[in-house]
Amino acid sequence: MNKIKMGSICSIFNQSKTVYIIDDENETVSFGKKRLRYLHPFTFKSLGLGYGKDFLNVYYRGNEIENAHPPSFVVDNLGNAYDRSHMYVEGKPDDPPVEYIDFNSH
Repeated sequence: MNKIKMGSICSIFNQSKTVYIIDDENETVSFGKKRLRYLHPFTFKSLGLGYGKDFLNVYYRGNEIENAHPPSFVVDNLGNAYDRSHMYVEGKPDDPPVEYIDFNSH
C-alpha cells in the first residue's frame, strides 16, 4: 500500500488499483466519485480488492457493509475477505454465520 501526501489530502492506492481518497481537513473519504460517510480519517485502511475500513465501518467499493466487524475484517493474500462471522464476495456475506464452539467450557 502506498500513501501519497498532498497538503491535507492523502490518496491511498492498493494492488487492485482501487483508490480511496482521504480528505483530513473535511473528514471525508471518497471511493472514485462516491463520498463515504466518514468521521475518523486517521483510522481508515485500504485493504485491497475494493475493501476498506475504519474502526467503525467496513466498505466495499465505497458502500458500507452492514453488520461487518471492522476489528476482525481482513483481506488475505489469496483474495479472501472475511471477519469473525462471515466470508464476503463482492461485499456481500457468502456463507451462513459462523458459530463459535468454546472447547474450554466442559
